[in-house]
Amino acid sequence: MTARGLLGVLASAATLMALPGSAGAKPGYFVSPARFTLSAPLPKSNGYRVSLESFGHRWVMVALVRPGGEVALYFARGKANRHGVDVSLGRFGSVHARFTGHRVESDPLFPGCRGRPSIKERGRLEGSIRFRGEGGYAELRAERARAEFVHSFREVCNTFVREGGPWLVPVDRSRPFRSQPYEVLEVEKRGMGRKARLIVIDAMDLGPPIVLASTQERIGRVIAVKGAFARGDGSTFEFTPSEGQPQTATLEPTPPFRGAGSYTVQPDGTTTWSGDLRVPFPGLGQVRLTGPGFHATACRTHVFNHTISCKHRPRSSPTSAAIVRLLGEARFR
Repeated sequence: MTARGLLGVLASAATLMALPGSAGAKPGYFVSPARFTLSAPLPKSNGYRVSLESFGHRWVMVALVRPGGEVALYFARGKANRHGVDVSLGRFGSVHARFTGHRVESDPLFPGCRGRPSIKERGRLEGSIRFRGEGGYAELRAERARAEFVHSFREVCNTFVREGGPWLVPVDRSRPFRSQPYEVLEVEKRGMGRKARLIVIDAMDLGPPIVLASTQERIGRVIAVKGAFARGDGSTFEFTPSEGQPQTATLEPTPPFRGAGSYTVQPDGTTTWSGDLRVPFPGLGQVRLTGPGFHATACRTHVFNHTISCKHRPRSSPTSAAIVRLLGEARFR
């Protein structure tokens, strides 16, 4: 995957489940705003690929990805520009490094996109880079790293131009643009300063269901997001009845998930979500995804402008596209 592919879908910070829609975009198109990113691959730790990325001038992210579908993201406010990065990650570490680089040829725009080609520089970061995850599950120290600075400009693209589509599913380019029916299950729990979420997306002609889970919490000055992803042929996801709004749904995904979950609409209209479904998150161990406090919603819906949700106006914020992108990369490694 190219550097542009690694950087191209970054955007928000609070919900894994909804990719941001494009304000003002016509149906069938989305607008990618102008932005800059400074990114650097860091030394591996305990089987995790580690990287550093900036979002504009203020947000900095340390990302850890383990092949098989596990991701941890740590966001903090700091200073970032083409001259370097200066950010404190609280108890997790800090980055104080200067960037020096030289101009290189930019990647061409994707077919179906209109806009100005980006400005790209490659070089290195030099300074102090320290990180230690919860309980020491990953730890690194570095004084220098290869780095890349990209200043991209506003683009307008056809919604399905990118290979794999917005949710890492195959795209049939022979079909004209239209809404695609999906079966969706969304589960959420909030409490004790942490938010846990699960989303399952299935379309009969697009292969196995996609299962995404995340937790999010603020730890001092840092927003910590953990994620897990599965899309294996062994996953099962079934709705009943076969048409209309579902009354029951059952889920049994492939690893890294374990166990199963069951959704039921009761006669009084309330819903239950039960079972022993769980998944390991980096630094947290096994986390239960069923039981008291979880609220579940199931529906048959459509996708417009990168939004797949049972809600008509799902919220988006600075982490969702980053975690979906990185989970997608983990899938292909």
